[in-house]
Amino acid sequence: MQRRNALKTISLGMGVTMSAGAFTLFLQGCKGEVGEMVDYGIYGDATGQQMVRQLADAILPATDIPSASEVGVLDYINSLVGNVYDEKARAKFTKGMTLCKTHIETVTGSALDKLDDGQIANYLEGLMGASADATQYQKMLALCRKQEDQVSAGELDNYHLHGFLHALKSMTVNGYCQSEQIGEEILQYHPVPGPYNGNLDYNGEKVYSMN
Repeated sequence: MQRRNALKTISLGMGVTMSAGAFTLFLQGCKGEVGEMVDYGIYGDATGQQMVRQLADAILPATDIPSASEVGVLDYINSLVGNVYDEKARAKFTKGMTLCKTHIETVTGSALDKLDDGQIANYLEGLMGASADATQYQKMLALCRKQEDQVSAGELDNYHLHGFLHALKSMTVNGYCQSEQIGEEILQYHPVPGPYNGNLDYNGEKVYSMN
């Protein structure tokens, strides 16, 4: 299945999970030119921002349509964490990102700023991709769903690391589908309010419910 068609399907499921705050941000976010990001200090430094870019582009790389970073997903993540997340959630995100930096360097054996996009993609594939150990993946997914006070001291690092990666994956897909370019050029786009057309052909289909 082409990414273009897959996104149409994915977006249907993602759309019903949006919080009110996030939905407001969707209406505002990812409209400006890529690179105009207001810095909320979410990424810490240029190396952290580069890591998130590489991870986001590993999740949604460029194919027949643009990559995640090319449609402003980094700006979206930055705005979502900076504007919508509360202090506790931001701290959790930051802690997970810091652990991710260290973990990537440990797994790859290279400094973060020396890693290319392919190495980052291989790292993510090993943890969350089709080739990842299914049992281990499900275990980490179950861990992420716990509240922090339910997690043992020995599991905390994994809890924050995998929580960050799963949150990043969700934000990347949401931000991508809600970006202006993808929303108007790839997905089905119906502006609201749209033009009034009182002379539509009737083909026997059911009318729309008003309930």
